[in-house]
Amino acid sequence: MAAPVDLACDQLKTDLVRWMHTTTDPMIGGGLPAPIGSTALLGNGSAHQIYQKTGTPDAAGWSLQNLVGLRVFNIVRDFGAVGDGTTDNRAAIEAAIAAAKAVGGGIIYVPPGAFAIYRSASSSDIYSFDVDGLTNTIFLGDGIVSQLRMVGSAHGFDWTMFLLHDFTASCRFVNLFFDAEQVTDQGSQTHVLQPEGIATDPTGSGPIDITIEECFFGAPVGDAVRNIGEVGREVQGLRVRYNVFNCVDTGTLALDARSCISVQRGCIQNSVYYNWFTGSHDQAIDFEPTGVGAVTDWLIYGNQFDHQGIAICISIGGVSGASRAQRIVVACNSITNGGNLFGSLIQACAFIGNIVTMTSTDSADTQGALEVIEDNEDCVFAANVLYNAETSTILTALLMEPQGASASPIRGVIADNLIRGEDCTDAVHLESWNDLLFSGNIVTGKSTGAAGTTMIFARAVANQSDLTSFVGNLVVSDNTVTNTLAISASPANQKNCQVASNFVRNGGTGVGIAFIAGGGGVYVNGWRYAGDNLVVASGDTVELPPNHVGCTGCGPAGPGPQIAMIDVAAGPGGDVSAPVGSLCSNTAGGQATTLFYKETGSGLSGGSAGWLGIGGDDVAMGAASGSTATSAMFFAPGGAALAAETTTEIQWTATRSCRLRNFYGKFTAGVGGGTNTYTVRKNGADTVVTFGVLNTATSGNDTTHNVTAVAGDLISADVTKSVAPATPQTHIQLTIEVI
Repeated sequence: MAAPVDLACDQLKTDLVRWMHTTTDPMIGGGLPAPIGSTALLGNGSAHQIYQKTGTPDAAGWSLQNLVGLRVFNIVRDFGAVGDGTTDNRAAIEAAIAAAKAVGGGIIYVPPGAFAIYRSASSSDIYSFDVDGLTNTIFLGDGIVSQLRMVGSAHGFDWTMFLLHDFTASCRFVNLFFDAEQVTDQGSQTHVLQPEGIATDPTGSGPIDITIEECFFGAPVGDAVRNIGEVGREVQGLRVRYNVFNCVDTGTLALDARSCISVQRGCIQNSVYYNWFTGSHDQAIDFEPTGVGAVTDWLIYGNQFDHQGIAICISIGGVSGASRAQRIVVACNSITNGGNLFGSLIQACAFIGNIVTMTSTDSADTQGALEVIEDNEDCVFAANVLYNAETSTILTALLMEPQGASASPIRGVIADNLIRGEDCTDAVHLESWNDLLFSGNIVTGKSTGAAGTTMIFARAVANQSDLTSFVGNLVVSDNTVTNTLAISASPANQKNCQVASNFVRNGGTGVGIAFIAGGGGVYVNGWRYAGDNLVVASGDTVELPPNHVGCTGCGPAGPGPQIAMIDVAAGPGGDVSAPVGSLCSNTAGGQATTLFYKETGSGLSGGSAGWLGIGGDDVAMGAASGSTATSAMFFAPGGAALAAETTTEIQWTATRSCRLRNFYGKFTAGVGGGTNTYTVRKNGADTVVTFGVLNTATSGNDTTHNVTAVAGDLISADVTKSVAPATPQTHIQLTIEVI
């Protein structure tokens, strides 16, 4: 059978319809007669349009079909572009864009070749291609061999290859190579693609449905893709996918490359996914908002970053107030070789499933593998792998803190992350959080330096920290000489912090769980709870600070006996609930403690009653009869009290270092007189431990003050009277607690 032969004709006629080719519009000049249902192909150079006969069977009734894929504008064949790397092709590409715009879109085809584009010396000639109102157009190449290159002098001015604005919509850049490596004498900004909603354009004219896919970006000297919108003219529906950004400085650039993708303001409902980023001496993806246009509803997913830069890798940020970055999802990205994941002024954002490995010492601008500063609200950080192998002591694997006078971060979840910090200050550093759940994380690290690395350091700095919960974490330090998990009220206050059901191991000589106070910060107006933790440490397992209320630690067996520490002068009764068998140490009155034992109680909580004090020894002093003298009168120590007060100071000797406190007196009331002042004396001088009562009183005490003594100090007690009483107090019994 013979091979088929192509049929060449201007018309193919059947009994019912016709298929025709024409070089003129079938609807003008009297039109092209044909039956209903006929098809006419308009072929004029590179423009191909199809018309369908839908009206009566005469010259009228033709309808243009919107088949943009059939309209191909070849910049070489149809517009004279030359891909020799030196010829200026700006006019040819401008003509192709104009032709596509005139017919409602099509394919602007860039065949293999290096197509140079030059800038004029005019300061206003910023954009090589000022694209407005272009729709349904694909800029299509054959991959890395189809090259659009910015070449030559920028004459010291800014320069952008493509500006897309003013109702430009449904356009795609596919399989093209872009770069600006051969630009010389550039200004501060030289960019490749710039979707922009310009303030002077009509409302609602921002670029929409722009796709950049399967392209290769060489070394731009500014931003490869720069997005700028305005209120009412937002960049919307942008998709950047399947591209390679190879923005490494080869040493030929006068300026370092800035960002691969830059987001200025007014950009909503956009996505960046499945791209490969290499290099960029600024951020690879940089939200650098200015003005008031919102940056919201972005998806950054599944990208690979080999950063090789000195700055942050992915920066997600907003501006204060209503222009914070909102509803941004950063998920399943991998960052290696320097740079980090950064957030600032964010709200309702999620960082999920990312891998960030900081191994380069060239990341001078970064403080942590995941770093979130200033205001952030309602954010989730989950299932990330954060690894910091830096040697700098200022870096962490996870850093979250306010800066300056910014508000505290609030309502956050940090869960199920794998965090590793080596030779850094802290593996996890959290500051001034409110309403935080830190749960299910594995935090490990080691330190080869003398200072050591704290695995988790939660600190109240600029503002009070309140309602934080550290539950169910595995915290392991290989050789830390400091604290493994530290909660710090320094310099601001800590309130309502729960530390429970964690496994904490310190492989060095440091503390397992430490509650730290200092710099003016205290634990006040709330409870701190450290319970059900399994702590393995060479140092203290749990270190509680002085000067706080209601901090409770319980063993690993659930609601069993507890160890509590308080600062209440009256002791734990009525204040601390605990099961029978619990212990409570009371710091009221000074550094020394009085220990209480929970003797009775019922239920899991045990109630707050039933505490038995098992503190220091009491030393008794007294006299059977008082006197009417107003000068100092003394008492005898021990069980054999004097028959009457005496003018001779009778002293007893301290046999060890101790503290004297809780000074009590009991007497039979006298008649008349004024105030009687009872005072503890040391080495012949009055101390601050003293109380005054009326001569008619039957008791008095000083439980507020205390005084220290060392072995060999001489202790006594006296009374002075403001006026001589008619009848003095009698049966005087004084006791002082010695601990």
